[in-house]
Amino acid sequence: MPVAVGTAENTFANPIGLLADCHRRIERSLQALLTVATQVEGGHLDPQHRSALATALEYFRQAAPKHTVDEEEDLFPMLRQLASPRISKIAAEVDRLEGEHKTAGAWHREVEDICERWLRQDHLSGKEAAHLSRLLDAQFRSGSKGRL
Repeated sequence: MPVAVGTAENTFANPIGLLADCHRRIERSLQALLTVATQVEGGHLDPQHRSALATALEYFRQAAPKHTVDEEEDLFPMLRQLASPRISKIAAEVDRLEGEHKTAGAWHREVEDICERWLRQDHLSGKEAAHLSRLLDAQFRSGSKGRL
């Protein structure tokens, strides 16, 4: 799935803006997963729900890991090198974000496994559907605080 990079306001000249745009795409993809899980509850996927589920999974499989690498290999090291009286606060925030990336990686794998099974089987058990909804809801609430 091609992903447009940047907006009129956020170009490569504004890398923080690009990262913020990516966070919005993550939130939209997460919202799509949550909407499908809530509306369909593990049942039969009509073409629209199937497409939304597959598109969001593809985003998390392809683009989201690149965003994580951008932050962990470029942004976070630069922030740690800042000469600022607030550096300990910045370093603590960067450490927290890196921890969230590890948690998100495990979350992505679990959600992908369940959703791929849903796409293959065209249904989930009630237990799987409830578990998927809990995973998505918890991540969405976390992400809505700017923590994706």
